[in-house]
Amino acid sequence: MKKIICGILLLCAACKKQAADTGRMEPGWQELLNDSDRAVLDTLHPVLSRQGTKDFYIYPLRPRSVLLRMDSLGHFIKGRIISWQRNDRDRARFNGRIQIVSLQRALISELDIRDGMKVRKPAANESLAVPYDELPEVIVVAVRNTSGGLSYADYMCLQNLIDGSAGNAGNNGFTGGDQAIYSPIGAAESGGAAMGAGMGADPGGSPAPADILIQYETSYRNPPIDMDAWMNCFNAIPDAGAHFSVTLYCDIPVDGQPDEILNWFTGATGHVFMGLTKENAGQSITQIIGFTTMKAFSVFGTAENVPSKTVDNAGHGYDASYTIPLDAAGFNSVIQQAKFYSATMPYDIFHFNCIQYALGSINTAMGVTPIVIPPRYTPGYGEPINTPNGLYYWLEEMKAAAGPEASLIQFGYGLHAGSSHGPCN
Repeated sequence: MKKIICGILLLCAACKKQAADTGRMEPGWQELLNDSDRAVLDTLHPVLSRQGTKDFYIYPLRPRSVLLRMDSLGHFIKGRIISWQRNDRDRARFNGRIQIVSLQRALISELDIRDGMKVRKPAANESLAVPYDELPEVIVVAVRNTSGGLSYADYMCLQNLIDGSAGNAGNNGFTGGDQAIYSPIGAAESGGAAMGAGMGADPGGSPAPADILIQYETSYRNPPIDMDAWMNCFNAIPDAGAHFSVTLYCDIPVDGQPDEILNWFTGATGHVFMGLTKENAGQSITQIIGFTTMKAFSVFGTAENVPSKTVDNAGHGYDASYTIPLDAAGFNSVIQQAKFYSATMPYDIFHFNCIQYALGSINTAMGVTPIVIPPRYTPGYGEPINTPNGLYYWLEEMKAAAGPEASLIQFGYGLHAGSSHGPCN
């Protein structure tokens, strides 16, 4: 059975969802609504979503929502009525349609949505496999509730809904960089029970979802590196007396929120990568590398068994790290395994992704204590798999255990890996 959900949103000037202060807002925008919409408009419970210099007000209009954009003085700029329809009951993925109309109900656009992304209609002379970096309209967020199940909520990019574009990854006007703010204007479900997103609590007792800043993984844009040339650099430093280490970096899609699990098909996958360091008598070389796809998932149309590459991940953001001291033999075994994977393995988001690459390489040096993280479910796939969120949890548990590894594990916000030495002849 098809399910239709709708909502009203307002945009003002201010990324945080909070009760709206409507005292400074012009009431005139309500006169643009027809009589039937005005009669059911909930003017007492708007929600304010502050996104940088813009404020979005979300007004319930059962079963729709209204989105308005105002300036900092409360002057009306633009309004939209948003409705959306799912094509199936799979709460882990959003496939369906979004309709956007003016406050007077004039049709503005209808978007076909597949896995959260607007279905792209290429020109007659254009191939579907043309690279593009659009941010998704809808992100499905799964949050583990206190009963152990998953609660799902549809988060939408408000700027996209009211202004027609969320911006391209790498050129996002309201957050900067490859990230975007999403707000829960729809209905969330857990075990078949519905709740108003942003207006209540799920059956497991967790608070209703609020705005989230999602970071998109874009390592696929980096050029492939020559692994032989990059790894040869370590030969310039003598092994005798040298110190060796490998650092495992974990970047989750929503900083500080490992409970929030996203549909990977939208590109919000997070990332795991590693840094190799060799030091001796004042000489030091570090190479920071990661495993990724040749192009975006949206270009391939799939995320399984696609062409792969190893890239320079210098400067990549991360939320947690684990630095492991090694001896010369262990260090070289990590290098050889990484070179083997780089030369032979396609990228498969479910069976051989950046996590398997990094852990598979590092575990060649771990002996009888390999790093094994518990697989976890991710929206859009029926089997538990290795995820950056799962690695983050494992690192938290290791840190809390206060064993000898605890001092080697670090967490933080806004962290970025250092630079790489680069290739050598």
